[in-house]
Amino acid sequence: MQKIVSQRGTGPGRHHVGTPGDIISECPGDFVGIRNPAAVERQAARLATSQARDARKAARTAETARVKGEAIRQAAEDVARKATAEAEKAAQEVALEGERKSARDARYAARKARRR
Repeated sequence: MQKIVSQRGTGPGRHHVGTPGDIISECPGDFVGIRNPAAVERQAARLATSQARDARKAARTAETARVKGEAIRQAAEDVARKATAEAEKAAQEVALEGERKSARDARYAARKARRR
């Protein structure tokens, strides 16, 4: 019975499976080119760029939230200011109406006193 080539393992004098002359990794189970210094630098640069982009995105999100919060606070202050102004105007109208009534009552009392 003949074995399949992959089941036979390596031939005598060969320490890895593959084509003769292939590049072999230094560590068993490692991929060739992973520990390349240029690749490590590119990976670090990509990571730094990604982190900077995430930081800018977080800063924009925080600024947007701050601006929205400021707009809400400003709107609440405007509403409170308008409510206060309306309350003061209503109080002035009530006071003016009271003065008008008292003046009218005084005129009425004066007219009545003259008639007697």
